[in-house]
Amino acid sequence: MKPKTPPPGKSRPDTDIEMRLRTRFRHTRSLRADRHGSPVRALILALAAFAATHVGADALQDAAGAGDQNAQLQLGVEYLEGYARDFNPRQALKWLTRAAKGGTAEASLRLGEMYQQGHGVRTNGKTAVKWYKRAAAGGSTAALLNLASMYAMGMGVRANPELSLRYFTRAAEAGSGEAALNAGLMVARGQGVEPDPAEAVRFFRMGAELGDANSAFELGRMYANGAGVQKDEARGLAMLLRAAEQGHARAQGLSGVLHAEGRGGPQDDVEAFKWLSLAVVNGADAVAHRDSVAGRLSDDQRSEAQRRINTWLVGRSR
Repeated sequence: MKPKTPPPGKSRPDTDIEMRLRTRFRHTRSLRADRHGSPVRALILALAAFAATHVGADALQDAAGAGDQNAQLQLGVEYLEGYARDFNPRQALKWLTRAAKGGTAEASLRLGEMYQQGHGVRTNGKTAVKWYKRAAAGGSTAALLNLASMYAMGMGVRANPELSLRYFTRAAEAGSGEAALNAGLMVARGQGVEPDPAEAVRFFRMGAELGDANSAFELGRMYANGAGVQKDEARGLAMLLRAAEQGHARAQGLSGVLHAEGRGGPQDDVEAFKWLSLAVVNGADAVAHRDSVAGRLSDDQRSEAQRRINTWLVGRSR
């Protein structure tokens, strides 16, 4: 029997923002592991390596002691990361605090993370917020995102959806696709504001334009379902494919379903099998749909689909 195909986006609605944010902090805010979390941090660590090789540890220490804020930040990061010198949270705290008080936003961000995570210091949400706010005032988008996440979940502070949404919005407007996604999810669910599908679409579009695959996926579902926008399956499929090309498993699955049903474009079992197969490989619950399409393929179609799958996988591995 052919499995019943759920409408795009109806299975496992991806709107549990709290789970998403907890996952974010668990996997992306481990301080010592996050060595290359942003271009700024990558640059700082590269400078640290350069300094260790060409300037010398003593010269960096002298410059930091003389009040050079860049040297203070660099030295604090080295101690915090265990990079170019032994891990020493007390020294990290000392030098990052000096740099932060001198107005270095990245140092304030690092201090906020230390206090939020209890990394070398006692966990203190209020102190983390204090440093994040200082970093945000200095232009740190990451600090805005962290503030939004803390207020969304009540991590070390009292939960405040309205304030969380405000910070997510600021971070999105500063160029964070992740923040745009989370703002869209909050607006869609009515967290911190009355539910507003049209405004959610605006945020998801913003995130998609910033390259966020999850935003493109959410936007594609909304177009396909006519939620917050006039129903447009062709545009919905285009957005889902954008996310699918980035490796988004659920977008791959929904793209396959739409191709199989001829929604948003011509019916195409070969392309449907390709995307459904990739979705399964990437962990999506798409086995029944894939097998249903597989039963309709000729040998030549199956060979062509496999060729497309291999081409996509090779392209992703480069």
